[in-house]
Amino acid sequence: MNIASVIVDVPAKQTDKTFDYKIPEKYKDVIKPGTRVIVPFGPRKIQGFVRDLKGESSFSKLRAIIEPLDLTPVLNEELLQLGDWLTEQTLSYKISSYQAMIPAALKAKYEKKIVLAKGTEFTDLSGNLIELFRENREIKWEDAVSKGLVQQLQKEAASGRVDVVYQVKDRVRKKLLKHVSPAIKSEQLKEIRDKLPPQASGQQSVLDFFLEHQEPVEQRLILSTLGISQASIQSLVKKGILKVEELEVYRDPYSEREFERKIALELTEEQKKSITPILSAIEKDLHEVFLLYGVTGSGKTEIYLQSIQEVLRKGKEAIVLVPEISLTPQMVTRFKERFGDLVAAMHSACRLGRSMMNGGKSSARK
Repeated sequence: MNIASVIVDVPAKQTDKTFDYKIPEKYKDVIKPGTRVIVPFGPRKIQGFVRDLKGESSFSKLRAIIEPLDLTPVLNEELLQLGDWLTEQTLSYKISSYQAMIPAALKAKYEKKIVLAKGTEFTDLSGNLIELFRENREIKWEDAVSKGLVQQLQKEAASGRVDVVYQVKDRVRKKLLKHVSPAIKSEQLKEIRDKLPPQASGQQSVLDFFLEHQEPVEQRLILSTLGISQASIQSLVKKGILKVEELEVYRDPYSEREFERKIALELTEEQKKSITPILSAIEKDLHEVFLLYGVTGSGKTEIYLQSIQEVLRKGKEAIVLVPEISLTPQMVTRFKERFGDLVAAMHSACRLGRSMMNGGKSSARK
């Protein structure tokens, strides 16, 4: 089998079919159905999925696969068949169906490395891999390809002696804001405060503020609260009395809203009957599945809330899955009224930087 039928990553009607490529001799033991590969396509180099292997092609001149992207297939035969079924049932392109089934890490920007498996020493490897891993327990994928080691590494991966690790690069741009805090102890702050001349009223106000607040405070909040200029802070920073640092802050789309805290409601007899086995399983740390069946307004959400309250009481976390993004606002309101800032919301309409709020224990997401 020296020919691979590849679905290329070009979602279009004209390309929604397999294209045949020759498998280079050095990759014959590596490339299998479900493996991602880089192939030439016109003037470009693009990614694709190997769908099948075969010995002959109806085309006489075939271009060769440039390189594989995986030591082991990311899609097994069952998933490939599922992708074909999805294509037929949803009228989508095959490449779209395949892409939908791979982990998000493989779609993000990442650095791929080959690492020694746990419990493996470099002396357990074969050939020139021993020298390669003698000083480093990991090597970059690009180095493995350039040195022609992919086939050897594939055999080691099949034997469980090496693993492929995908280190995802952070796609979220962190929001950093300047924070001010004391650089010296409170006693020293007070001494300096008492020695400041009357005309240094701005600096006096800042030091009075930090005599009561030792933790870092956002600079713009200090300026607006005290009604002073930035020069007052900069002067104290130059003297080594205060320090300014950029700290990460979380974007909270609900920061401007106030939620009235509400206590748990009194349950009806039917609700009590429904929640009893759930609370029992939580108390016993059992993993059970429960199906709540009730019409709209019958009180299912209150059962969720009180069950989650019990989970939080035990120091654990809870995830609530909402079937539609349009339901998120009303669900967030219900949960924040009960749990306040413990609630975090995540869904596909959120910008990445806003997806996590307050690092909460409970989250509502689609």
